[in-house]
Amino acid sequence: MNVWIPKCQKGLFSDVSVVCGQPKCTTERQTVLENPMLIIEVLSERTKAKDRGEKFDCYRSLPSFKEYVLVYQTIPRIETWYKEEEDLWRIASAQDLEKSIYLHTLDFTIALSDIYTNIENLNVDANMVVTQVY
Repeated sequence: MNVWIPKCQKGLFSDVSVVCGQPKCTTERQTVLENPMLIIEVLSERTKAKDRGEKFDCYRSLPSFKEYVLVYQTIPRIETWYKEEEDLWRIASAQDLEKSIYLHTLDFTIALSDIYTNIENLNVDANMVVTQVY
């Protein structure tokens, strides 16, 4: 589903968008969402810079937006960004299949092993080094 960002004057496709309550859509076909509360992006080499930068900046301008989850594609690592106050975001991360993440907006904890079930080519080397570009 496309997420409309008035401040950026564009629609962005997220991998997952969650609305708590009634969805607000800009089109009659209800394919353009205006009020996501939680957005999840799966990071690939091609999309990770845009997901972390431009898209996150645009999403943050939405009043309804409270939580952003970044799921790494080839390693068991997830980052969550949660909006505590208007200009205060907290980050948490989990790396390892034995770890879990907590989704504030859903009041739900999920194990990384459940998220990464049946993922081929998953690098689970305990000594891996993750290089991040922000």
